[in-house]
Amino acid sequence: MKNNIDLRGNPCSDSVSLYVFERGDKKIRVYTTNKVVKEYNDGDEITPSLVIPKHFLPELLKAIVDLGIQSPDQSFISGELVATKFHLEDTRKLLKLK
Repeated sequence: MKNNIDLRGNPCSDSVSLYVFERGDKKIRVYTTNKVVKEYNDGDEITPSLVIPKHFLPELLKAIVDLGIQSPDQSFISGELVATKFHLEDTRKLLKLK
C-alpha cells in the first residue's frame, strides 16, 4: 500500500479537507480521528479524515514547523545557507578580514 496525504479546498465553504489514506490494489484505507480506519472500494465517495477552517492553516503550519518537520525544499535551502556561511568565513580568513 502507498501512503498518501491530500489537502483540498472546499469551494462551497471556507475550509479545507485533509485526507490521510493508503491505496491498495482494490481498497482505500482512510485514517480518521482516534486511529479509526475506514475502508472504501474504488469509486466510493470518501469522507475526509479532517475538515479544517482555512483560517487555522497558518497555525497548523506553525505547529508542524515547531515539531521540526521541514519540507524537502526548506531542508535544501537551510543546507545552502549553512554552506554559504562557511564559505564567507573562509573568504574572510583568506582576506584577513574580521
